[in-house]
Amino acid sequence: MAQNYEPEDDYQALASWLSTKLEGWRNNRDNNNLSQWDEYYRLWRGQWSAEDQNRQSEKSRIITPALQQAVEASVAELEEATFGRGKWFDIKDDQLDEEKSDVEYIRNLLQEDLEAAGCKMLYVRYFLMVLYMVQVLLRLSPKRTLKDVQ
Repeated sequence: MAQNYEPEDDYQALASWLSTKLEGWRNNRDNNNLSQWDEYYRLWRGQWSAEDQNRQSEKSRIITPALQQAVEASVAELEEATFGRGKWFDIKDDQLDEEKSDVEYIRNLLQEDLEAAGCKMLYVRYFLMVLYMVQVLLRLSPKRTLKDVQ
């Protein structure tokens, strides 16, 4: 007797596994590095806080946008590399397949569906958050390099 395959079960299992991992990582961050995380987030977003003053006599509230510019420049490079040519991805056709246009049709249809669903902006937001997190990890662990984070 064959079981009915339900793709929703796979999605729920993946979501559950991710939730467990993310919750553990978030708890670890909050318990060990929350103040540094918040400081770095403020610097990245250009938000001034009295906690960031180095001296009591310091009156300047200027926050240079260098960190934000560096992250956003990297995101722009990733965005151009991913979406700049019009095709985000390609699908290889089976060598034994006589019909060559079917894969091209499927690829174009999938790309149209992804664009209609707003996936491009989701990817850009993902790039932004990943690069921000890499910057935070490098700042929190000065002995680490970008190679260690990969």
